[in-house]
Amino acid sequence: MNENEPQKLYRFRPIERFDEVICEYVNLSPPWKSNDPFDSSLRIKSILEKDQLEYVDGSEAKNQADLCNLLVEVLSELPPSRDVQEVRLNVRVACFSAQKHPKDMLMWSHYAKNHSGFCIEYDFVKLRETVKSQGAKLEKVRYVKKLPTVSDLDDVEDVSKAIFEKFTIWDYEEEWRIASFNQTIEKVYVKECIDEVIIGCMRSPLSPEVEKLRRFCHKNNIKISYRQPFKTKFELKEDQHVQRQILDWERKGEIDILLKTHEECELMENFRSVYEKLNDIHSRIREKDCFKTALSKMYEELYKNLRGNN
Repeated sequence: MNENEPQKLYRFRPIERFDEVICEYVNLSPPWKSNDPFDSSLRIKSILEKDQLEYVDGSEAKNQADLCNLLVEVLSELPPSRDVQEVRLNVRVACFSAQKHPKDMLMWSHYAKNHSGFCIEYDFVKLRETVKSQGAKLEKVRYVKKLPTVSDLDDVEDVSKAIFEKFTIWDYEEEWRIASFNQTIEKVYVKECIDEVIIGCMRSPLSPEVEKLRRFCHKNNIKISYRQPFKTKFELKEDQHVQRQILDWERKGEIDILLKTHEECELMENFRSVYEKLNDIHSRIREKDCFKTALSKMYEELYKNLRGNN
């Protein structure tokens, strides 16, 4: 692996779009459907060669009509070229982020429905080989200040280079993208490349949607984790308390009871109110054993309330 290549790639999604079948592949979409109106846009360099420009400039055209006729003569000798829009319509892409860790709050906000969605972590080497074997291309996006320019729309290499260039305002995404110039390739199967599924910090770990993801991960031996905000800096971290508690509930066979009593937002609000109390206790209690006791009591209280509602 090249030292400039990432070990992992990430794809942020709204949880409502989760489906076990969908997780098996990545959809390739036309770039004009993206949130960037300039995605995969191109401009063509001057279609007149230097000697042709000199021929026009040195002509004896005496008026605008003569000049127009001269240009028509020159242009008629040029080989036909495809339209820029036609090229853009034929491209299919899927986007990933190469951040070292999925902690960027903007990515969660923009692509995972304000932190209530999920993020899929892919192994880079496996993904690259898988994409290649299915006739597509995985490449790093280059951030530029000017619109990509090509000399000939029939030059596949030239056009391909421009497809992987975006305006510098998007550089925080650290994007890599899958691209195909074949309209018939609409999806790439990537399930075997998934290493981890990460749940956003604004989604209850006991929601039905998360339970579907959890079952998918268990079935396919994929790690699942949860995120929460740091208290001292603008970053996200793995929520190990939730992770351990979910595993404990599963081990004791209590998770099904909790899920059964989960009704829309009510349980989520209850869960978060308990967590706010836990965070308050954590900030005031320094002794580790005391915190463990308090933590155990709070979860016991939550569990009793849920069984009472059931």
